[in-house]
Amino acid sequence: MSRRRWLPPLLLLLALGVAATQRRVGLPLDSAAPEVCGSAPLQPPYSGGVLPPNIAPLHWDLAGVRQEVRAELAGAAGRPLRLATRRGTLRWPAGAWRRLLEANRGGHLTLRLYLRGSEGWQRYQTVQLPVASEPCDPYLVYRKLRPLHNTFGSLGIFERQLSSFRERPILLSRQMDNGCANCHFSQGPQTNRFLLGIRSDTFGSGTILGVDGQATKLATRLGYPTWHPSGQLFCCTVNKVVQWFHPAAQESREVLDLSSSLAYYRLGQEQLETIPAFSAKDRLLTFATWSPDGRWLYYCATKTPWKPTRVAPPEHYDQLRFSLERISYDLASNTWGRPEVVLSAQQAGGSLLQPKVAPDGRRLVFTICDYGAFPIHRPEADLAVVDLATRRWRRLRINSSTADTWHSFSSNGRWLVFSSKRLNGLFVKPYLAYLDAAGEEHEPLLLPERTPAVHQTLTLSYNLPEFAAQPVPYTNRELGELVRESKGVDVPLPAPLRPKDASPGAAAANAR
Repeated sequence: MSRRRWLPPLLLLLALGVAATQRRVGLPLDSAAPEVCGSAPLQPPYSGGVLPPNIAPLHWDLAGVRQEVRAELAGAAGRPLRLATRRGTLRWPAGAWRRLLEANRGGHLTLRLYLRGSEGWQRYQTVQLPVASEPCDPYLVYRKLRPLHNTFGSLGIFERQLSSFRERPILLSRQMDNGCANCHFSQGPQTNRFLLGIRSDTFGSGTILGVDGQATKLATRLGYPTWHPSGQLFCCTVNKVVQWFHPAAQESREVLDLSSSLAYYRLGQEQLETIPAFSAKDRLLTFATWSPDGRWLYYCATKTPWKPTRVAPPEHYDQLRFSLERISYDLASNTWGRPEVVLSAQQAGGSLLQPKVAPDGRRLVFTICDYGAFPIHRPEADLAVVDLATRRWRRLRINSSTADTWHSFSSNGRWLVFSSKRLNGLFVKPYLAYLDAAGEEHEPLLLPERTPAVHQTLTLSYNLPEFAAQPVPYTNRELGELVRESKGVDVPLPAPLRPKDASPGAAAANAR
């Protein structure tokens, strides 16, 4: 048979195949199909969370569904997305998803699902997906780890591109002989500034400092760093952390600081400096954060309820409650003011922790729990907000019955990412919540994953999620080599921060 004789039949078969495919992804002819009882069994669950217009596709599994399902995702503008499945899975093509979201900024999408039953087609309840006008920052950085208590195991710091499912490691524990890539990560408003804590018995412990593309290892462990908006200095916590276990509650761990204070580091000085107003040793200071204009340092403070000790648990540990304070700072003269209380633990009725100031400087979001300084281990932990002008505060409306903690604002102030155990009560997952022009928070959205079952089936926690406007300017290979091959620059602790009978070098090695 010549080419001309078999080419027309081949084209006909191709055309029939395309037509069959188009019918397969079309909607049922009976658009008035009755509703199935209840809502669609979407996994992970969707409860009306607002979508950033630059978020990756929301893929779902349909729990227990093995019949043919046809789906349509449509908005007031743009081309609808349609697909069919017999495997109980919904996977939207990335390019078409992106165009549909962009076309419906400030509006909403409608998800319609049809199920072929034994008596014909039926319809699930329609799902509305609001789409915000404003995007979130394009990157998210977090520490990902499996359940552990007193060993590091397999963990790492990762960077996720939020418009896709691309995730890359920043630093892995296996690059440090199973050391700890610390969750105390900070990338300042100046996106060429970077800090990351490390702990390794083999290669030493310290802090990776990145400035203008150059990374340096500081031979001192520094906790919870926060960059000044100028990028010329950062403030950090110097503390001694202890952990112990008990069978008295659902959460068997207790973690606290036996001692903690604040210090700051100016680029080019290669030394930590103390804040004069913080010279008293009978207070615990932690979780510092700058106001957007750099004129105020907010932090958490309390009087130490126990006598100096190295024994855990210390007495009265369950009475440890932090207040929210601030202190003024002048960059030009490098001078500090006097502390003032923003919101006291007594006023709020709990321990106030992890403050973050909104980019507009008008409000501050913090975590509140019954006691202590590690709210992730407190199931009653909630997010709250205080108006910095009126000092009125309230708990956020997006809290759950489990721990809701560590949060970060996007650079435009319209998104809040936070950690929550609400999915199963065990593992911490990142959620994105939209903040409207009035500052009101909307239903949060679980971070989408390429495989929907990841959040339900993998025993992974995502610690301390932080938005980032730019990608981290280092590869994990570069940072791994720095940890292994550099002894680090010695940054002695100031005398007031040194443990008793410790030399400056020993004190730096023991600081956290």
